[in-house]
Parts: sequence; C-alpha cells; structure tokens
Amino acid sequence: VFDLRFCVPNEEILSEKGIHTLEHLFAGFMRDHLNGQDVEIIDISPMGCRTGFYMSLIGTPDEQRVAKAWQAAMDDVLKVASQNDIPEL
Repeated sequence: VFDLRFCVPNEEILSEKGIHTLEHLFAGFMRDHLNGQDVEIIDISPMGCRTGFYMSLIGTPDEQRVAKAWQAAMDDVLKVASQNDIPEL
C-alpha cells in the first residue's frame, strides 16, 4: 500500500467535490502509467482525512517508478478538457 499525499496533514485538505473528481482522474491515469506485467493497481481511494489517497496494488514497484507514474498521471489530469476525457467514467 502506498500513501500518496497531496496536502500536508493538519494544515490543509482537499475539497469534497475536488477529491471525488480527482479520485476518478488519478485512478484511471495511474493505471495507464503504472500497471504492467509485474504491477496491477487494485484500488486508489481517498483518505478519510482528505489529504491524499491510498493505493493498493499487486506487485512491488519501487518508489521512483511510482513517482514517475504519479507525475505522468498529474500531467494527464491537466490535459483533461471535457468529461469525455475522464478514464473509467
């Protein structure tokens, strides 16, 4: 399980609407960039404290691989122009 934080705990939180939208975008794009023969994302779910997401997976990618996938997924999020561009919707 990876702890993927977007906010500093006890300092800021993601909005309810924002975290729900980001959950769909982030999960779909992370699967595009991280899943492979040795890794499969099972779930990406928001933390109750709304500071980030937990990512459960099969396989053990190193932190650098996860970081690169995260950056690529966020780059993809920035390119979403319409609802039709949202993966898994």
